[in-house]
Amino acid sequence: MKPEEINIYREIQKNAEMGMKAIETLSDKVYEDEFARQISRQSLKYSDIRNRAMNKLLEAKAEPVRSNHRKQHKGHQRHAHADRQHHYRIAYD
Repeated sequence: MKPEEINIYREIQKNAEMGMKAIETLSDKVYEDEFARQISRQSLKYSDIRNRAMNKLLEAKAEPVRSNHRKQHKGHQRHAHADRQHHYRIAYD
């Protein structure tokens, strides 16, 4: 694989991860079920694109972009849970 192709696959991986992160951030604020499902499906599409790009890089023995997305995700889940609890307290108090 040419260096230009490696860079393209890395950009694809990076941008798909950014899309996933954006959806993850917004999904906790969406309370309409159908829209939430649509957002979830879009996140799965981004995940598939990221995985395909990473597989191409690994097949070429090129290193994928390192991301701290997973580390941030765990912290984000805790904050999102607290936000939801706060939202429900406000809504039902």
